[in-house]
Amino acid sequence: MKICLDAGHGTGQNQSPARCGYFEGDRMFTLQRLLQQELEAYGVTVVCTRAARQDRARYSSRQSKAGQRPSS
Repeated sequence: MKICLDAGHGTGQNQSPARCGYFEGDRMFTLQRLLQQELEAYGVTVVCTRAARQDRARYSSRQSKAGQRPSS
């Protein structure tokens, strides 16, 4: 089985209006890493669209990593 995890926004992006210092991009990257570790422990092949917290992959490259072709 192969699963693609897409943490979405890059670091420091999409700040919460309700909680100062909470950025969705940072939290989702942390969650992506935790999920990756758990899935790999079960023998699942995991592909991540962001290899590093600072990565800001374009939507088309994120689709490619997931095995889909970007639409024109």
